Amino acid sequence: MKKIVIACGLFVLGAFGIGCGGPDCGSYVDSAEAKGTECEIELTGVPAEPTGDACTQAVADLYSCYAGCVDGLSCDALKGMDNENLTAYTDCVAKCAADAQ
Repeated sequence: MKKIVIACGLFVLGAFGIGCGGPDCGSYVDSAEAKGTECEIELTGVPAEPTGDACTQAVADLYSCYAGCVDGLSCDALKGMDNENLTAYTDCVAKCAADAQ
């Protein structure tokens, strides 16, 4: 009986993972907005979240990589007081773009 319950649970989880609206292209935008709030800075130049046909899996993967870069960005870097961290962020974004090609 336990095996049946576990198997059904895995099937349900798998079904939700496969069919929930396609790729998530909002991770970068969400991370940038959260970082701006955390650092009490209004960020400009953050692109809008791609939607519809513009939100492909490749774009979602790239934005997910960018989100990781933003998460590693310090508030001091955003305020111009940590050039080493800002350089690391720039390198991270460049690596994401290079890996996407």
